[in-house]
Amino acid sequence: DTHWWTSLVQMIKHPMLQSQYHKLLVQVRFHELRVHFLKANNLPVKFRVSDYLMKQELHVFQKIVHISTFAWIMIAAAINLCYFLMGIVTYTTESQRIVGTTLSWIFIG
Repeated sequence: DTHWWTSLVQMIKHPMLQSQYHKLLVQVRFHELRVHFLKANNLPVKFRVSDYLMKQELHVFQKIVHISTFAWIMIAAAINLCYFLMGIVTYTTESQRIVGTTLSWIFIG
């Protein structure tokens, strides 16, 4: 594919233009997504998507923070216990692959 080659040549020839191009590309993509969001939800053109996103981010953060202190302590304890037990498994079996697979399965699913 010649696209990556052309990009590389342009970046070497015109580094400032390439940087500016990428900054503008991010803005254009944001506005494309904004228009799509407005149309999909039948919202007015003057609707401030950035304010909406900030409010939603704050809402999610507040939900996370409202987990009780006891629950946070239990989560931390469970993770520490898991790492401790995996350390024992590593020490006795000398197999880091088992531990890596197990921890990946636990934390990633």
